[in-house]
Parts: sequence; C-alpha cells; structure tokens
Amino acid sequence: MSSEYVVLSFFKSKRIHYHYEKPTIIFPCPHCGLEAKMNAMIGLWKCEGCLQQGTLVTLMEMMDADGKEQRLLQHVKIYNPKEEYQLIKRSFERLIEVHGDRVEKLYKRVEKLIDYHQEEKQRRN
Repeated sequence: MSSEYVVLSFFKSKRIHYHYEKPTIIFPCPHCGLEAKMNAMIGLWKCEGCLQQGTLVTLMEMMDADGKEQRLLQHVKIYNPKEEYQLIKRSFERLIEVHGDRVEKLYKRVEKLIDYHQEEKQRRN
C-alpha cells in the first residue's frame, strides 16, 4: 500500500475535512484551524498560517493525545473548489428548470469563463 493511501485513510478515519490535489492534501491546521498542506507521498505537513509543521506521525499523536484537536478539526471546513463547483452547478440546474433559457445562457457563459481560466492556468504551469 502506498503512503498516499495511508495518509488519506487517516483523514477519512478521523473525519477531518480535506481537499486532495495530488500530491498535496489541504486540511485545517490542528493549532490554528487555517489551511495546512501535507505532501501525501512523504507525510510532511506545514501550516502557512501559524507555521507549525510536522509529519503524519506527529499529527496522529496530536489527534490521539486528548481528542480535542480531532473534535475541533471535525468542525472546520477547508474550501474545496471542485466541491464548490458541483454545488454551484446543481444550483444552476435547479434555476434552469424554473427560469429556463435566460439562466441556461448565463450558465453556459460561466462554464466558458471557467474553461478559459483553467486553460490559462495550464499554460502558465
């Protein structure tokens, strides 16, 4: 089993909200609740907010110490653009059912704009 699956299993088993963009896992920092990033391949993490850092092992120890951090992190959500996109898409679909063509045209314009920005991002990388 790759270390990547071990790391992802940890977040799932502890019910900690995370966003995975291979090889990076973005999750709430157990110290400040802001975004922390972990390399799923090697298990090292760092918070860009409070600058705390560690390994998967230190994170596991923190969670098991008294459970306080785990309870806190189970209620902190990290912005997930893919999840957000799906929610917006479903909202548009419901609006199209009610309001029809005008909303559908707007939805197609938004889709085109998103595609444009994704292509721009790929060109820059």
